[in-house]
Amino acid sequence: MKKIFLIFILIFSPLVHAGSNYDFSTIDAAFRTFLNDDLSLASGDIEGTLGDYWYLSAYAANDIVNTPSNNYKVIHVCNYDYRGNEIPVAYTSFVVNNNGDTRQLFVSGYYFITHFDPDTGATQNLIVNVGRDQLVLYAENVHQDEGNRYLEAVRTYEVDKNPYRYSVLETKQYPSYPYRQVMHFMENIGSVTSSWDDMILDSKLKQLSYDQTEGFLTRDVLYKQVGINMKKGILLAGPPGTGKSFLGDVMISSILHGNLKGQATMVIVTARHLQDNSNFRLIYSAARKLSPTAIFMEDIDLLGVKNRSSGQGDFQAETRLNEMLNGIDGLIDANHTLTVGTTNRIDFVDDALTRSQRLGEHIWFGLPSFEERRLFFNHFGNKMATWGSDVNDIWLSGLTEGMSGADIIEIIRLAKKEALLANSWDGENLLLTQEHFLTAIDLLKRDHSADDGGSGNGPGGGINRKPVISYTQAVARLIHINKLQRQMSLQSIKR
Repeated sequence: MKKIFLIFILIFSPLVHAGSNYDFSTIDAAFRTFLNDDLSLASGDIEGTLGDYWYLSAYAANDIVNTPSNNYKVIHVCNYDYRGNEIPVAYTSFVVNNNGDTRQLFVSGYYFITHFDPDTGATQNLIVNVGRDQLVLYAENVHQDEGNRYLEAVRTYEVDKNPYRYSVLETKQYPSYPYRQVMHFMENIGSVTSSWDDMILDSKLKQLSYDQTEGFLTRDVLYKQVGINMKKGILLAGPPGTGKSFLGDVMISSILHGNLKGQATMVIVTARHLQDNSNFRLIYSAARKLSPTAIFMEDIDLLGVKNRSSGQGDFQAETRLNEMLNGIDGLIDANHTLTVGTTNRIDFVDDALTRSQRLGEHIWFGLPSFEERRLFFNHFGNKMATWGSDVNDIWLSGLTEGMSGADIIEIIRLAKKEALLANSWDGENLLLTQEHFLTAIDLLKRDHSADDGGSGNGPGGGINRKPVISYTQAVARLIHINKLQRQMSLQSIKR
């Protein structure tokens, strides 16, 4: 755990009253005039976790002194060079939510502040040295209580006032420390609007998926309010392109815009987040403080080591697995957390992960049935499109046996692209014919054949079960072609 050193400089001299003349030209003059500093020092440290988040210490320092109800007044803001001479301060943009909105933060230098105590009418001076992940507090010895009040205010940003609460997070490499990771807002997801309606599954499987994920988080909000500790782990398994990762998109949308907005936090974990084995401690530490929290781990088979007793696997992978197990149910308290893992190869997932109380609930996402393929085409294929008289959902479903949901969505996108190239319109909608769909299927087969090294021996007449893209990517690409279609339609109307 990162230590944040909040250091008291204990001053054995009278208080400098408001209205006195301060000299901020050098750091020595500033301390002497603002605190009557005789340089009699004593220090201590308090362990905190503000350094586990991107610029959270700086955010806390800025927010505390700039909130009127806290009764702090900023007298001066500055920084000093290595000679101790005053230099301009540095500000940086701090992202405050998943939409990418920013706030300017003072991240390196000194706040010279006064605090007015309405109960006593007294005014006390404090100096706060602000860093990206560290705060150093300087106070007069006779006003240690005031310094402690400030530190208590800082601690509230670990949990209750944490701006990362009720958002979607991931780990990020910290500047200048290539092996250190911190939590930050996941980028480019503010516009994610996927819903359960876009999740084409068997009705019972869909209800089970909801109950075990969003439903659990909804119930856990109530459990936490009444002091009942709950945690859960589930494993989503099945062929690629069947919607496992897309379920994560649905949960993201619910947290940002839907039923879980202001109710739960989500942490996304992929292989690129695991450069350091200690990341699981960071992830579960954040999850515990910002709970209820869903931890969504994609391709979890890459984290585990199958048949460790037989000597397969490697030391780094085994260390990661042990850290993860400690996170789920071991050394780290994981109450009010939901851990969701996805895998295309459940046979590669270590047995230790799939036990009860870990990822004990297993949900299988198989290839869509004939009826489910019809649902795919009707849900995604009719948006901003008209089918020709030679096209119907039964014909389309029959052509796509053995294909994943991602394949079908990609076929719809490719068919729309062919219709755009052919300038095939029915009013403001694209007119999709058999020719467009057959060309789209042929293009997809070629992509799969190339992806499979040219074998083309997969199910569905040459479609290999490994899709070129995922369900999530397929939906995103379809949304893009729909936007392009809308732009072209508007341009046509203007002409």
